Amino acid sequence: EYIESGCNVITTNTFRTTPRTFMKAGYTDADALKLSKKSFKMAVKAAKNAKNAKNILIAGSIAPLEDCYVPSEFPGKIIAKNEFQFLTDMVSKSGVDIILFETMGSYNEIETALQVSEYIKMEKWLSIILKDKNHLLDNTKIEKVVGLAMRSNIDMLLINCTSTKIINRNSRKRTNY
Repeated sequence: EYIESGCNVITTNTFRTTPRTFMKAGYTDADALKLSKKSFKMAVKAAKNAKNAKNILIAGSIAPLEDCYVPSEFPGKIIAKNEFQFLTDMVSKSGVDIILFETMGSYNEIETALQVSEYIKMEKWLSIILKDKNHLLDNTKIEKVVGLAMRSNIDMLLINCTSTKIINRNSRKRTNY
C-alpha cells in the first residue's frame, strides 16, 4: 500500500524483532530470527512486485537495543558490539538496500552500531531522536553526532519521533504553514 501510494523507500518491520526483545517477552532467538527473515522477504517481495520496482529502496530497520526513549538503558559497548554485529550482518545479507539505524538517542549506542557496520559496503542511514533542538536524548550535542555520522560515511541523517515543537523551539524566525 505504501508503494502504491507513491513511497519509493519502504522500511522492514524489524524495529523490535531482536533476540534481546523477544527473550524479554518470553520468546526465543529462533522466534526473533524467523519474524525478521519473514519481514525482509515481505519487503523484498513488495518492492519486486511494484510497478516501479527499480525505483523502490528497502531500508532494514535496526532499533536501539533497549527502549529508544530511555538511552540510559544502553547495555554498554561490549554487549552492544556483539548484538549490533549480529543485527547488521543479518540485515546486510537480507536483500535490503539500506541499513537504517532507527530512533537512536544514545551517542555511545550510535558509535557502537556504526563501528561494527563500518565494513559493510551498502548505504547506511542514521535516524536520531532529540531531547531538544541541540541534543540527543542522552544530552549529547547534535554537532558531535553529525561529526560521527560524517566520519562513519553515513549516507543520510534523519530525525524521527521528535516533536516539531522541539525542532522549532527557540528559533529566531518562526514560519507558519
